[in-house]
Amino acid sequence: MLHEFAPLAFATMSSVFGEDSVHCACPPSSLHGLKTIPLSGMNQLFMPCDQVFILPGPIDISRLKKAISAWLTLVPHAAGRFSRGKDRSWAIKLSYPIPITVSSYSGTYTDEEVYDAFPPFLDPLPWTYEPPQDPENHPLTRFKITNILRSGETAVAIHMCHAVVDGISLFRVLNLLNDLYCGASVSDLVPVNYENYFSCSPPYLEPEGETYARVMAKMPILEKGYDSQVLLNKWLNSMEGTDRVDLFFTKEHMDLLLRRANVNSPTKGKRLTTASVLPAYLFTVLNRVYGRPKFNRFLSVLGIRGQSAPLGTSYKSPSTSSAGMAIVQTVSEPFNQEQLVNLSAMAKNLRDHTESCLEPKTLLDITSVYEQRQLELAKDGKFAYMLPEDGDGSLGINLMHRTNTRIHFGYGARQCRFFTWPPLKHYLRAFMANPIRHGDGRWEDRKDVIHVMFLVDKGVGNKVCDLVREELDAWALEDAENQYPHAKL
Repeated sequence: MLHEFAPLAFATMSSVFGEDSVHCACPPSSLHGLKTIPLSGMNQLFMPCDQVFILPGPIDISRLKKAISAWLTLVPHAAGRFSRGKDRSWAIKLSYPIPITVSSYSGTYTDEEVYDAFPPFLDPLPWTYEPPQDPENHPLTRFKITNILRSGETAVAIHMCHAVVDGISLFRVLNLLNDLYCGASVSDLVPVNYENYFSCSPPYLEPEGETYARVMAKMPILEKGYDSQVLLNKWLNSMEGTDRVDLFFTKEHMDLLLRRANVNSPTKGKRLTTASVLPAYLFTVLNRVYGRPKFNRFLSVLGIRGQSAPLGTSYKSPSTSSAGMAIVQTVSEPFNQEQLVNLSAMAKNLRDHTESCLEPKTLLDITSVYEQRQLELAKDGKFAYMLPEDGDGSLGINLMHRTNTRIHFGYGARQCRFFTWPPLKHYLRAFMANPIRHGDGRWEDRKDVIHVMFLVDKGVGNKVCDLVREELDAWALEDAENQYPHAKL
């Protein structure tokens, strides 16, 4: 086990990419005397959360180790291991050192390879949907630092478990690590809190009740769940016979879409925004490219941090600094057939679905059912993680393009490139686009560009890209003739 390693740095078997060394960062002995953190139902998701940051130059390993050790005083559960009780309940057991593997790579790479999970840069958690039989032997957080010899760059891979962070909290805790590496004091930073694990549970809803049935209709995957092997097979099967699609939307592109989505909106009324318009546009694109209305509803990821609770309840949603998973996944009702290729109608439908789910009483009911069912399923060794499936008519959406990030390890936020994976079939994921480094060394900042990635059926990818490009070109020309700002494509 890693906590028995001595000394804290040692050489591993030489690989074809050069000899690795593994260091350990030590956490505080415990979290204010706490030895274990029980997993709530919302945290019963064990998939890895993987990302790579490519820096334009070297990173100071000694400085990074010190920063990670300090970071673990702010995020101590990141240094935990899973344990399972006799009642089959899961908990995070504190405190263990976490591994930092340092390696070198003398070959070449492409951005496409990194987006598809590039093994030379990675040291992933050894599971996909369920921890192994010996969970206490496996860290929930792993780092790998790869010196890319040909380019002089450094790849910083960070692997964490979803029971420790979701997408939003991941960026928050990595922002803290970046700040510590860049010289911030621990005392100046706000640690994560554990409301998501220890706060009172949302009210119990009777499964025979009308409210329970109404809410369950928004989360159909919770009705049965899957064991980890079935879920893994479903995911692997969905990846076969697919094309990867990467689309980049500039501010000018979004202006084109927003104008068309809002064409019939009252001048002083509520306007449709990017959060609704961008996925709605791609919803219509996919329905047109597939040649039939393949999709008739949305599958949305909704964050519950900082959301209001209805009056009269003792339950409060986790605060914005809460650790762990704080999301729910909901499915809209099917939309009318005549709306499925109508941008304005679909953007309004998505906005209305999101707003109705975030209404305090509805969100409380959703959270209650989500919590109950995840715990019930976990006792049977099953998991409820929603992926769009062929034939169910849902298009998944997870937009993080406005998430606050400052992860650059001293190089400046717009000189550091971020990669995550895997792309998922019929599941839109959006992030801020990476900057571009030109041949003359000049960096092009693309912080206003949205990068959307997803998979489609084999042979459909180019059709999607062609339709989007041709349509935006035509709309840009049309708006230029109407004296709107021209969108440069």
